[in-house]
Amino acid sequence: MISTTTGYYARGDKLKEKGIDPASLKTIVDRREAALAISGPDFYGWGFTPNQSGDGFGFLISVVQAYGGSFTDQTGQVVKFNSPETVQAFEFLRETYDRNGKYAAMLPPGIESWNDTGNNEAYLAGQIGFTQNAFSIYAQSKRDNNPVYPNTLLLRAPTAINGDSRDGGNVGGWMTVFKGAPNAALAKKLALDLLDPTNFNKIASLGSVLFTPAYANLWTDELMSAEPNLKSIKEAVSDMTRMKALLALRGDGFAILGGDDASAARALLAGADGLVSVGSNVLPGAFRTLCDLARAGNHAAAEAWDARLQPYHDFFTLESNPVPVKALLQRLGIGHGLRLPLLPLSAPHHAAADHLAADVGALEELSSH
Repeated sequence: MISTTTGYYARGDKLKEKGIDPASLKTIVDRREAALAISGPDFYGWGFTPNQSGDGFGFLISVVQAYGGSFTDQTGQVVKFNSPETVQAFEFLRETYDRNGKYAAMLPPGIESWNDTGNNEAYLAGQIGFTQNAFSIYAQSKRDNNPVYPNTLLLRAPTAINGDSRDGGNVGGWMTVFKGAPNAALAKKLALDLLDPTNFNKIASLGSVLFTPAYANLWTDELMSAEPNLKSIKEAVSDMTRMKALLALRGDGFAILGGDDASAARALLAGADGLVSVGSNVLPGAFRTLCDLARAGNHAAAEAWDARLQPYHDFFTLESNPVPVKALLQRLGIGHGLRLPLLPLSAPHHAAADHLAADVGALEELSSH
């Protein structure tokens, strides 16, 4: 019924005062320096707690992963907490939370012991410059006409230190009617009434990205224009009816992105603005060529190039993502394969992986011309 995700928030007004371009704040290291720069009397740039809370645990894990660290070896079966990358991550944390160190001025009082609501309260009180949280904090600032709302920027998830993307997905919500429930018909009617755009869009507009529709027909002009920080939608289902429904609602400054490699050519030829691709991790040049041809409206060439990529489209769906793409990357000498709980590519698919990996170089060379 709904989908939602984590938001990364920054005080745009404070960054502007210091001449800091938000687009330059790619890594957690970049954001730490910016947090220090915008700190001042009674205002603290840093809003991430390392305490033993849900938010704190998630933040600590993200820092370790940003540095390429882990808690196990490559097999996932042996605890290994002292890799150079993990040690580097905790050195970052030590420096950050040292009350006698360089970054002390950006640390709010008590941040070391905040619970899951500490950062929410501090951000809504206008006391901190950066934090992350579910969109409840953002929705509340809009609902209450809080002065921080118009000054809040939504940032992408920080990249890893080496530049790798750490953008995540979303989580969904649904209503369940249990078998044998005494009021099943009434419960189903309630669910359908909630999904009526007349009702749902009031909730979604007020919720301000806290609740966004999981169904294409619930996206309307009013909903797309209700939130200034909402700039794009990724349609990851290959149903072109859904894509065309979203494209019909697109306004100025709003992007509709494809999220399914196999239907990318059709989506882009229909007018989609870009593609969030799995296969581009293996074939960046080839998928760039596909996007360029399709966005230029060159139907014949785009469809022919898409046909050339079809064996990869098929392969990437043989098993759960990212198992197939990781298998090809490993054969190309990139990465270290998989850790548990993900399992290696099944043996019956090894021959296909070997064949496709051997063709990557030729395809990338061809795409460069």
